[in-house]
Amino acid sequence: MTQKQMAKYLGVTVATYSSKERGINQFNDKEKLEMRTLFRNKIDKNLTIDEIFFDAGYAKIRKEEVAK
Repeated sequence: MTQKQMAKYLGVTVATYSSKERGINQFNDKEKLEMRTLFRNKIDKNLTIDEIFFDAGYAKIRKEEVAK
């Protein structure tokens, strides 16, 4: 998806989405959940917020902690 499409999906401006994507501003929890839902429908039904927003090593550790 383009930044314009993601911005529209989240209900923010392209400039706002771009600043969040670049790490200048943070995605809020509602946006994270909306993105997870979108990506689960389009990419992987088991995708987690950790896998989307954190590096792979952190996401793996979190999955192992949750499984305990």
